[in-house]
Amino acid sequence: MLGCNAYTADQCLEPLVVPKDFRVDIKQKIEPHKAHFIWESVDTSEDKIRGNFKGYKLWYWKSTEGRHKWKVVDIIVDVGDGYDLPDVRATIEGLPAFCALRAQVAVKNSHYTGPPSQTIDFHTPEGVFFN
Repeated sequence: MLGCNAYTADQCLEPLVVPKDFRVDIKQKIEPHKAHFIWESVDTSEDKIRGNFKGYKLWYWKSTEGRHKWKVVDIIVDVGDGYDLPDVRATIEGLPAFCALRAQVAVKNSHYTGPPSQTIDFHTPEGVFFN
């Protein structure tokens, strides 16, 4: 395994698990530059993650531009004591207003990102961006 000499074989492989039921969190309103997402927690055991669980990676892109212009957001999850929640929630800010968007989420370990969830479509309302 070229490039993995200093690591165990498990740390040089993609995670096996895929986040399920990825969706916009309907309990929270989508704002012009912010959306809330929810998905089922994955099994974080080393044999499923193939290394150390490092959270999730969420991609989003304008529907009209395609994946080649996607933005990536790392979602850090603390798997310490009490990590037994059935769902993961994340809020993404800085989205373009009044825009049709698509998104996916995947599990990441120390070195790789696993296969992505299903793609979801959502739309941000009109708004003005203030810095």
